[in-house]
Order: sequence, then structure tokens, then C-alpha cells
Amino acid sequence: MQRRPQFAKGGDDTRQLQIDWGSSLDGGQPGIGATPPTTTAARSVVTAPADETPAIPAPARSPLPRRRSVAACLPVPRPLPSAIAAGNFGQDEDGKPVRPGTYEIRDITERHADKLIDLLDAIAVAPANGKDALQMQFDTGIAAYAEDFGQHAAHQLEAYVRRQASFEQSERGGRSR
Repeated sequence: MQRRPQFAKGGDDTRQLQIDWGSSLDGGQPGIGATPPTTTAARSVVTAPADETPAIPAPARSPLPRRRSVAACLPVPRPLPSAIAAGNFGQDEDGKPVRPGTYEIRDITERHADKLIDLLDAIAVAPANGKDALQMQFDTGIAAYAEDFGQHAAHQLEAYVRRQASFEQSERGGRSR
């Protein structure tokens, strides 16, 4: 039966190779606290003047602010606390503001999106003098959504509505409902 090697206190194996860094190269005493010798290549890297180091150019930045891309999918965001506190989603029997759930938010967003798609369809076929009023209604609808759910959610809803309106028009062949 073979015995396992015994380790000294601190987990060191007594048979482990011990390196004595003290040598005549640095004039240090053998044992603890002596520094390891360095090669001339390592010394040249450490002592190289700063002006010889190649400069890394900073990344080029556009003078225009980058616009975040918005996914054109139906948003189901959390309502803003200010919209809940204002009672924009209703009040319960005790008069406390209602915090809508995920399914309710999705239903609210789908109905709002349908109204906005209808407005875009009306804008597409409206005479020139009536487009401004319809566009103002569309913008008001997006702004109302932003008040309840935030600006990012409103941008996402607008992208979704515009995409859906373009799909429906291409499927209908330009005819109205």
C-alpha cells in the first residue's frame, strides 16, 4: 500500500522544486526576498523612452449623434410610474390607480396600433388639404403613447405601425378597406 506524500503546513509539497533566486547576478542574498533576474530584452522594454512607443490613434467619431435603431415589433413595455399614479389606466374599487398587467398592456397597444394604422391609411388616400390634420392626429396618438409608456416604446410603436401599414397596403394592392 502506497502512502500519499505529506504536505508541510500551508499546503507545500516537501518534494517540490525550490528555486533560490538569490545569485551573484544581482548581488542579493540567497533565500526569501531576493528578486528574480531579468533578461536584457525585458529591461529594454521597461526602460524604452515614451517617444519610441507607437501612438494608437483614437477612433474616429461622427460629428452627428448616432440614432439608435428601433425594432419594428409590437412593444409591450412597462407603463411609466407617472402614468400609473395619474390613473391613466383606471382606478380600482378603492380608488387606487390600476397597474395593468402584460396581457392588458398588449391589448392596449394592439388597439392603439390599429387606430394608428387606420390613420396612416387615411393619410395615404386623403386629399392634400386634409393630410395635415390627419398627420397631427397620428402624431398626437404617438405622443399619448409616449406619455404612458415612454419615448422609446413610442418610437417602437411608430416603427411597427408604419411597417404594418406598408404590408397591408401592398397586400391590398392600394385599395381601401
